[in-house]
Amino acid sequence: MKRLIFIPVIMLCGAIVGAQVPGTLSYQGILVTQTGVPVADGNHTVTFHFYNLPEGGSPSFSRGPFTVT
Repeated sequence: MKRLIFIPVIMLCGAIVGAQVPGTLSYQGILVTQTGVPVADGNHTVTFHFYNLPEGGSPSFSRGPFTVT
């Protein structure tokens, strides 16, 4: 009986140890102006800023600029 419990526990531990955080962040959205109006079609330059706080402060990480279509 102990063996029947031991095997699934070992398998679960192996799966947890093998888990990794992905190296990329997928995103999808709509590019809008500061007033919320969608921008016209064409090429636009965007920069992503990531913050530790919900409002205000300085970005803890930035990536870009990128040209998007």
